[in-house]
Amino acid sequence: MAAHTIPISETAHQILKELTEQTGESMMEVLDKALDVYRRKLFFEQLRTVYRISSALRRRKPSIPSPARAKSGRCSVHGP
Repeated sequence: MAAHTIPISETAHQILKELTEQTGESMMEVLDKALDVYRRKLFFEQLRTVYRISSALRRRKPSIPSPARAKSGRCSVHGP
């Protein structure tokens, strides 16, 4: 695996160093796991947003009646 250099804050470096000492894992392993957790978190946040929007749209009353409702006579636009 290729190694890359990226700037991080002193605080982030200290946390990373502490985590490597606690776990015995390399900095790369700790970062890989942290990024995976963050990626999953974003995925589920986006999924939750889509679900909320979808649920809200399903709860809305249709503004245009479907052809089946219009033919059945149950559509308020065309009367009872």
